[in-house]
Amino acid sequence: MYAKSKVAFSRNKPIYPELKEGRFYYNWDDGWTACVEVKFVTPSEAKKVMKESNGFCGYEWMIDDLLNYGVINKR
Repeated sequence: MYAKSKVAFSRNKPIYPELKEGRFYYNWDDGWTACVEVKFVTPSEAKKVMKESNGFCGYEWMIDDLLNYGVINKR
């Protein structure tokens, strides 16, 4: 499993207003597709998931795009 945890709320207000739960896809010209699922969880749930995670394999830019724009932008 590949996962990343980010704090998305501060004092019950969203830090990243464009970020929504759901599945987001990115397609490369060679036919490969990535699916990034955004799910809001409690801190204890995030800790459990991160113990099982194998990192995010260099695709953190997808997370940055979702946090900043709410979509994964074409590179």
